[in-house]
Amino acid sequence: MGLPRDIIIAYVVGLAGLILVSTLKLAITPVFNSSFNGLFFSLAILLAAGMGGMAPGVFTMVLALPLVYFFTEETSTSQGPDLILFAGVGFGIAWLGGVLREERNKALMASKLLQRRESYLQAILDTISDATIASKPSGEIVSFNAAAERLFGYREKVVLTRSVQLLMADPLQPNRIGSADHPPAGFARFLGRNRLVRGRRSDGTTFPMSIDVVRIATGEGLLFIAFARDMTERERAATRLEQTEAELARLSRMSEMGEMASALAHEINQPLSAVSNYVQGAKRMLEVFDAAMLPALRESLAAAATQALRAGDIIHHLRIFMAQGEIDKEIVNVNTLIEGAMALALAGTREDGILAELDLASGPLEALGNPTQIQQVIVNLLRNAADAVRTSERKVITVRTRRSGQFARVELADTGQGIPPDFGEEIFKAFVTTKRRGMGVGLSISKRIIEAHGGAINARSIPGRETIFTFTLPLVDREIQAHDE
Repeated sequence: MGLPRDIIIAYVVGLAGLILVSTLKLAITPVFNSSFNGLFFSLAILLAAGMGGMAPGVFTMVLALPLVYFFTEETSTSQGPDLILFAGVGFGIAWLGGVLREERNKALMASKLLQRRESYLQAILDTISDATIASKPSGEIVSFNAAAERLFGYREKVVLTRSVQLLMADPLQPNRIGSADHPPAGFARFLGRNRLVRGRRSDGTTFPMSIDVVRIATGEGLLFIAFARDMTERERAATRLEQTEAELARLSRMSEMGEMASALAHEINQPLSAVSNYVQGAKRMLEVFDAAMLPALRESLAAAATQALRAGDIIHHLRIFMAQGEIDKEIVNVNTLIEGAMALALAGTREDGILAELDLASGPLEALGNPTQIQQVIVNLLRNAADAVRTSERKVITVRTRRSGQFARVELADTGQGIPPDFGEEIFKAFVTTKRRGMGVGLSISKRIIEAHGGAINARSIPGRETIFTFTLPLVDREIQAHDE
């Protein structure tokens, strides 16, 4: 196996150096008649050893010995010691050159290894689907992978050394790291997982994104690595899902209205018939008007007005129930919503012998919510309760409201047969029903509505005796303060 090319070159360089030094000596001797110093050959030895290691250096030193002897004055008494000194110095230079070559080769290998690792790391980062950005604690960007280029629209060379603020649409909010006087900069403020922020692309458009930020220690100090994901499609999907759920809830209310139509028609017909009777009586009084009839006429018209208002109240509650305002929230009185829901859901139940008991908390229970959605929950629970007690011996529905800390608690109990034990929490899942003709969406919609309002809903049952549904709604701040006082 032959010598490596760099070793052969080192031998050639050493030999060429000796020839060059000898040629220079022969060229300048006629002009400058001065004694020759053998250490001039040391440069050739150092070059050979530095390029090829100790062996080429020793080789060059051995070849230089006769040249040193040749150029040294024969009359010199120190010729022998000079050769020995030159050999020792040359050997030392060869050894030192070899050490330097080894250290240089180690440094080159380490540099190549580091470059290879960086290439591997960059290749790995470029295959990650999440945008990956590394930054210093100051916020200066030091790494920007291909996914980040696609997400933000910047080339890596454009954003390197710039602040991560370039990529953020919202002002960076402080996190637990840092202090008021020295708040953390860059991604350090978002240390943690699933932080929802808004990013900014190179064209100035903004978009929702989720970032996970981790902190790592390197030889050059701390680095913060952020993994960013575009949440635009997820946000659109959530909006579409919310719209679909709202439409499903509206269809559910329409279905409920279809079932309640005849009972509501009866309820509305009663006050309208009474109005007609009172007005006809007043008309007959006017036909044979007598001053003595004036109090009776006034009483008849007042009764007609009362019955007209009663019919108007039923229609008003019906309009609220069927409204499509699924998003807007306002401060609502839970007690008032319950009274309105009972007027709708329990219409016509008196004929079936169903007794409704109302036990409301004193004073208004004010919560922030959508009145249509909350009333839909109450109507659905009342309708279920009415169906449950219809075949029971004791037909009682009890609605109770109370304040419970920061929440308004609503309990709705019925004396029906209870929920079968094998249903449990499954009762709140979509398309699960205990009714023969039920759709199985009422309770699942109710659960979503209550949880979307920051509350909770649950059911407990004693089979054969009663069922109690309980849900909570957060009270508005002023309601909480008044209760605490």
